[in-house]
Amino acid sequence: MKKLVQWTFNKAGYSLVKSPSLEAERRHAPSVTSLPDIDAQSNEEYRQMSERFFGKGMPRDLRNVKLASIYPENDEFFQRCFNALLQTEAEFVQRLIDDQAAKGVAGSFVEFGIYQGAWIDRLFRMTESAGLTDRAIYGFDSFKGLSKPHDRFDVSFWKEGMYAASRAEVERNLNIAERPRIKLIEGYFKDSLVRKEAKAVGDVAFARIDCDIYEPAKECLEFLSKRLTHGSILVFDDWTHDYGVGEGRAFAEWIGTVPHLNFKFLFLGPWDHLHLRVLHRDKTDIF
Repeated sequence: MKKLVQWTFNKAGYSLVKSPSLEAERRHAPSVTSLPDIDAQSNEEYRQMSERFFGKGMPRDLRNVKLASIYPENDEFFQRCFNALLQTEAEFVQRLIDDQAAKGVAGSFVEFGIYQGAWIDRLFRMTESAGLTDRAIYGFDSFKGLSKPHDRFDVSFWKEGMYAASRAEVERNLNIAERPRIKLIEGYFKDSLVRKEAKAVGDVAFARIDCDIYEPAKECLEFLSKRLTHGSILVFDDWTHDYGVGEGRAFAEWIGTVPHLNFKFLFLGPWDHLHLRVLHRDKTDIF
């Protein structure tokens, strides 16, 4: 599997060994007002904005940097490809968490939008493997599906109520009774993130934003502004490749409000899971 991981990322033009270094001249967080209109970016403007935001000039046309194959959904080869890609991503995330453990990155693990709990389960297992058995794992979800998408700043694919799973179902999936480190916080983010349970989260070492749409993503980022620790990981589960809509827009609007933070590209997974390293500007990059 290690060779598969190396081959997959090399084929995509990424390296598993060394992330792009931060440019010395990137001393101030970019301001949205100093960048091209986020509602009307050309492909080149998107590439330049990505370079400035997190040190990787991202292309919009991914045909030459992503592996792709098509099988009927009920074909065994579809499932084999799916499983191999998921395992590859999971192994790389495990490597990131192992590195955090070795370098003493502080903080809890948090996912915003957990659906049926698959990534909460993975994070539990990964932190166990890394020896981080004292870390709380928080899962924020409405358990009612998506809130209403924004009329302008979300694509038409997203619908209110999509990806709903009941709390009882998620608790069964995660075996909550046997895993006290996992803490579920219920409600739409505009309500849940201001409650007492959310304030107990404290520092955050790993954050997955899987709320799909613009307004909830922006609320989650604002919650994280002073919580992301040096060396933490920030994941966007549904990266839009467009700073005018969805999670991409939320990030573009938020980044200018966190001048104490710097971001470094780690990898883009096969389902557009964008992984970034978060660095504090007043601390040395040992990652």
